[in-house]
Amino acid sequence: MTTHAQSDDRQAREFEDPAREWRRIFSEGWGMFLIVLFSAGASCVHQQAPTEVTNAMAAATPAIVVMVSIYFVGAIGGAHLNPVVTLAFALRQNFPWRRVPGYLVAQLVGGLLAGAFLKSIFGLAGHLGATIPGHGVSGLRALVIETVMMAGFVNVILATATGDRKSTRLNSSHITI
Repeated sequence: MTTHAQSDDRQAREFEDPAREWRRIFSEGWGMFLIVLFSAGASCVHQQAPTEVTNAMAAATPAIVVMVSIYFVGAIGGAHLNPVVTLAFALRQNFPWRRVPGYLVAQLVGGLLAGAFLKSIFGLAGHLGATIPGHGVSGLRALVIETVMMAGFVNVILATATGDRKSTRLNSSHITI
């Protein structure tokens, strides 16, 4: 019978195995692809069929798809699923810098491919789910707001995914977004 400790040891060895790097990179790209596809896609579908996908459904979709993505790719590559999260873990020395470029490229490619896929299906419906500053909100103000919100987001991730509060079944960088 396998204990949790044995399972954790095996998972840690696999996470450090260089031969499995392609799996980690792919999991980050695939996870980002799915997050953008479902999050932005829900907005696109809402614009075209507001009675089929309500505002509440479109708003809940990103949280649900992030949670699902973390569960299904977290054990493979850590499920950072966000370049800022990858950089934050590396800066905090919870993630090796040698892996950062691959993760960043995979996340960028995954997001761009999902956007291209959505554009091929929906055109520019709902601005492809883009967050656009509202009337009277300058680009600079929107950037400041997004920066402060991302800082809070990363603080929550770093506080819950490392140290004593992390899940005992996952490595330090397995819980993200």
